[in-house]
Amino acid sequence: MAKNHYTIADDGLLRPWFGRKWVNPPYGAKAEPFMQRLAREGNGIALLFARTETQLFFDYVWAYATSLLFLEGRLIFFNVDGTPATDKDGKPSPAGAPSVLIGYGPENDEALRCSNLKGIYIPRRDWLRLPESRQYSFF
Repeated sequence: MAKNHYTIADDGLLRPWFGRKWVNPPYGAKAEPFMQRLAREGNGIALLFARTETQLFFDYVWAYATSLLFLEGRLIFFNVDGTPATDKDGKPSPAGAPSVLIGYGPENDEALRCSNLKGIYIPRRDWLRLPESRQYSFF
């Protein structure tokens, strides 16, 4: 269990982050500031939809991540009380897209590589070499 746990009510972007981080940002455009911060701090694991073609993925994942673990199948999320999130018919509701765990830093790369989660692990081997005109300096 994390020593510090921020919920949506805490606005984790306004709070200090310590050590290794677990980041499960809101999906969509609201994920960007969380991913920018994690890329800048460089020590943690994020959970996102595996939308590898998006600008967010190019700016903060392909350019900065240490490794990826594309999860097999669709995740099922759980409510705060531990019950599975369900659809209108009461059936467990899987995520709307495939998911990926994104590691930043060697300790998190090792955690993804050694996990027993079903999926495809991809270590960074300079997978993306951006031309000079596409390199960003947003930090």
